[in-house]
Amino acid sequence: MAETKDVALFIHGFGSSAECWDALLPLLRADKEIPERYELQCWSYPTKVIELNPLDRIPSLAELGGYLVDHLRSPELRDRNLTLIGHSQGGLVILGCFDSLLRQGKAEELRNVRQAILMATPCEGSTTISFLRKVVALFIKNPQEETLRVLNPEIAAVRSEIRERIVGATADTPDTWRIPIHAFCGLQDDIVPEASARGVFDSVRSVPGGHSSILQPKDTDDDRFKKVREVLLEPGGHSHRFEIAHYETVITVEPRRNETIQVPSKGNPREVHFDNFATIKRTVRFAPNNRCKNHFGIQYSTRSNGYVVGHCSVHNEASPADKGEWEDYGMKFRFEFVPGAEKSYSLQVDIYNGFDKDNRNVHFHLPTEAYRQRMTYVLDLSKYVAGGYQVSDGPRLYLDPEQTEHDDLCHQRILGVPIPAEPEEKPGVYRWELRDVRQGVIDIVWDVANVAP
Repeated sequence: MAETKDVALFIHGFGSSAECWDALLPLLRADKEIPERYELQCWSYPTKVIELNPLDRIPSLAELGGYLVDHLRSPELRDRNLTLIGHSQGGLVILGCFDSLLRQGKAEELRNVRQAILMATPCEGSTTISFLRKVVALFIKNPQEETLRVLNPEIAAVRSEIRERIVGATADTPDTWRIPIHAFCGLQDDIVPEASARGVFDSVRSVPGGHSSILQPKDTDDDRFKKVREVLLEPGGHSHRFEIAHYETVITVEPRRNETIQVPSKGNPREVHFDNFATIKRTVRFAPNNRCKNHFGIQYSTRSNGYVVGHCSVHNEASPADKGEWEDYGMKFRFEFVPGAEKSYSLQVDIYNGFDKDNRNVHFHLPTEAYRQRMTYVLDLSKYVAGGYQVSDGPRLYLDPEQTEHDDLCHQRILGVPIPAEPEEKPGVYRWELRDVRQGVIDIVWDVANVAP
């Protein structure tokens, strides 16, 4: 079955139509990478400068926001990653859509919105020919034109909600959601000045062009094309959600013959007898557009009859309490750091007696604090195979998309349908690759049997 593409949804502005994208879309469709990742769609809504038919009316921005909500709920878009791109008033329609769901406590419906791109959107209003528009409005009322005015109270309220519940959101809740929003400003735009296009957003790009020509790149070397392409191919970038390009976990387990080590335990050494030894190396590489500067954590906990030793790639900024817990018990190691864009960090843990009989499984919790563009899991049992064992069960990898906290009942969870491993390149080595993982729990289960004489 073919993998479903993401959708980039283009939304025109006031008194315009989908034809406004006629210069940009052909260049995107001719690109080598964009069509492989995205289905490019246009979405239109009723908009007129003047409605001459006395039996018709022009819908308000709030109505258009609700109209877009309905479209996002359609079977065609449901459960697909979305990038919403709005020009001028089209950007306000996107913000109105967000505002509608936030106020209803239905922010979870925005979970598939990967990002929004606002092109010359009048977040603070438009001053050009505002007097003429007001004169016309004395005779012909247009609710869409009213929202384009400076200090419009409806837009001010929407702007406040977006600033607090999306741009400044620190968690995903029924009335907050972390959606990256990128504002594009036209350097020659005399209709929507830069201060208005910037709005309340902290991801801003300036490109050549006026209010309409911002959408009309001449060729693929034009900044108006290159910067849109860049955001499409490197999506995300919310200041309170980590953007991870690649998260790799390599689990290597090997048999041992009844060995023993002395380990500290609350100041009193204890013996750990082990017939297996493992290393788990977790390496995370952050995306170029990662803008989150919170502490990022990687940790591993073993069972009560095991012992772990951690090796960090950079200075460990974990709390004294976390470090003390490892020093006291040796069963959990936590690594914390503040990441940089395009940099890699790793934690390797040595695990003594972590995977003995009836305990040959591992699971990892994936919290919502990060968006993982690509994840790789490798289970290396090659030393068991070389030692005369056979892999008697599995291995199987499961992804439970529901985020749960780690507790003593984790092992009792009902696992779903396993994700197939890639074809083996070496006996006993198994590999899985996942894409676009927001949250959940990963379980890997296996068993071995000694068939040597």
